[in-house]
Amino acid sequence: MLLFHKYWGCHQLASRSFFVYGYQLPLCARCVGILVGEILSIFFIFNGILLDYKWLFLLLLPMITDGGIQLVSSYESSNTKRVISGFLSGFAIGMLLYKCICCVIEYII
Repeated sequence: MLLFHKYWGCHQLASRSFFVYGYQLPLCARCVGILVGEILSIFFIFNGILLDYKWLFLLLLPMITDGGIQLVSSYESSNTKRVISGFLSGFAIGMLLYKCICCVIEYII
């Protein structure tokens, strides 16, 4: 589990993680959502389905608001909210990275 903390940057807090058969997953709920969203975005990209920039930025808003409110107040969101906001953001991040890479390659060529 230390590898995920070192290379992924996940805090792995037990209160913010999922447990399967009594064992804590190596990523917190939000990081699980981000990872699943990024993987799903790869399938969309390979099938030629790309979203507009405005939709991708809208998909980032739930994680920004949920994480931001937790950062500045005593509000504590649930793991369900964390995994959903992480999934939406991970999906958007995957597509945004692909679009950025395409722009760079297009600029170079």
